[in-house]
Amino acid sequence: MNLSDILNIVLIVVIIIGIWVIYSQLRNYKQEASILKISADQMDAPVYIDGSLKGTCPLELKIAVGVHKIVIIKNIDASSYYYYEDRIVLNEGDERVIHANLTLTHTEVHYWNNVKGLGEVSQYQEYIDKYPTGKFVQEAKDKIEETFYSQCNTINGCKEYIKKFPTGKYYAEVNTKLEELYFADSDTPLGCKNYLVTYPNGKFSDDPKLKKMKKMLETVKFKVIKTFAGHAGGVLCCVVKGDKLFSGSEDKTLRIWDTKIAKYIATYAGHEAPINTIDVINDKIITGSDDKTIRLWELESGKQTMQLEGHQGWVTSLVVHNNVIISGSDDATIKIWNFETGALLKTLTGHEDSVTSLIVADNKVISGSSDCTIKIWDIYKGDVVATLTGHSDNVSALTFSSGLLISGSWDDTIKVWDYNTKKVILDIKTNSKRIYSVKVLGNLIISGSWDTKIRIWDIETGTLLNVLDEHTESVRTIEVVENKFYSGAGDKKILGWGLKME
Repeated sequence: MNLSDILNIVLIVVIIIGIWVIYSQLRNYKQEASILKISADQMDAPVYIDGSLKGTCPLELKIAVGVHKIVIIKNIDASSYYYYEDRIVLNEGDERVIHANLTLTHTEVHYWNNVKGLGEVSQYQEYIDKYPTGKFVQEAKDKIEETFYSQCNTINGCKEYIKKFPTGKYYAEVNTKLEELYFADSDTPLGCKNYLVTYPNGKFSDDPKLKKMKKMLETVKFKVIKTFAGHAGGVLCCVVKGDKLFSGSEDKTLRIWDTKIAKYIATYAGHEAPINTIDVINDKIITGSDDKTIRLWELESGKQTMQLEGHQGWVTSLVVHNNVIISGSDDATIKIWNFETGALLKTLTGHEDSVTSLIVADNKVISGSSDCTIKIWDIYKGDVVATLTGHSDNVSALTFSSGLLISGSWDDTIKVWDYNTKKVILDIKTNSKRIYSVKVLGNLIISGSWDTKIRIWDIETGTLLNVLDEHTESVRTIEVVENKFYSGAGDKKILGWGLKME
C-alpha cells in the first residue's frame, strides 16, 4: 500500500466521523426540543429531575422526551421539610409548565417529639402504628405501660393493666395490689362476694366479714335435681302441693307430675288457649286461661266441674282465699267468685290496663298491672286501700314475706316495699330485661326473667348472689317449696332445684 492509498483511507474515516458528529447533534437537538418550566410556592426550592439537581425554582430548561421523575424539596430544619414529587411524560416539541404546591412533611424525629410533648397513650400507639420499626418504638411501649401502671390505684385500673400487659414488668406488683383493692372494697356484701369469687383462696379469706359472706354464698349454690319434660309448649305457671306438681302451658293443657320421681301422672285438657295461672285447694284444681275462662277440675279424676265466664280478656292470674276465687284479667278488672257455686260476687275496677299479677296478703288483695301500678284492695268492700307507684312498666310479679312486698316488673327492676309504710326500701336493677316471676326463699329473692336466667338476691341488701342458667328460653314461673324451688320456662321444661353440696 502506497502513501496515496493511506491518505485516502484517512480521508474516508474523517468524513465518516464528521457525518456521525452532525447526526448526533441533530438527534440531541430533537431530543432536547421539549421545554419544561417549573415554579413552586416555595422560592429557591431545589429541583431534581431523574435524581439530578437541575437548579432552584423558578426554573426553565430543555429536556429530552420521555418519562421523568421530578422531586422538589426544601429543608426547614433537621426534622421538617417541604416536598413535592411527580412523574411526567414529555413528547417531542412539548412545552410543559408545572406549578408545584409543596407539602409540609415531618421526619420521624419531629413526630416523636410531638408525641412526647402530648404524652398520651393514643399518641404513643399512633407512633408505633406509623413507625413499627422506628428507633423510638421501645420507648413508646414503655411509656404506654407506665401510663397504665400509674392508673393502678383502682380495681378497674389494675384489671386493665393485667389484661394489656400479661408479661409486663409491673405484673406481679399489680396483681398483688388488685387483691388488696378487692379486700379494701369488701365492706359491703357485694364487695365481699366480689372478693370471694375472684380470690376463693385469697390471703384475706380468714377475715370475719368474708367468712360470713362465704357461708351465705354456700346457701345459694343450687343445682338441677329433677327435670319435668312433656309439655308441647312453654310452661307459664306451676304450683306444688304435697308430692304433686301442677303446670299450665302454652299447649292449652294442665299436667300433673309426681315430684319424687319427676314423672308425669295425668294431662287435663279443655281450655282453648294457653293456661296462665293455677291454684290448688284440697281436691280441686283451678286454672285461668287466655280463652277468658276459669275452670275447676277434680284433682283425682280430671273431670271439669265448673267453668266461670265473665272476663272480657285473658285471665292472667288467680288465687283462692276464704272460699272465694279472685281473678285478674287483661280486661283491667279483678273479679271475685264464690268457690262453691261459681257465682260472681264482685268486680273490682281501678286499674287502667291489664291486671297481670295477683296475691292475697294481710287479708287484702294486691294486684300488679300493665299501668305500672300496684293496688291494694279491701277484699270485702272492694275499695282501693293504697296505690303504689314507682315502676315504669308492667308489674308482672308479686310476692309477700314477713311484712315485705316484693314486686318484679318489665322495667328490669325488683322493688322491695315496706308493707306498713308503703315505701320502697330496696330497688334492684336486675340487668335481665323483663321480670316474669319473683319468690322468696328464706332471706333470698329468686327471680325468673326474659333473658332465660334465674337470679338469686339477698333480700336485705339486693346483692346478686348467684345466676342459674339451665333454661334456654324465658323463665315464666317459679314455685318455692321449703329449701328448694321449681322453675318453668318457654323451653317447655320444669326444673327442680336443690342445694348443691360440695
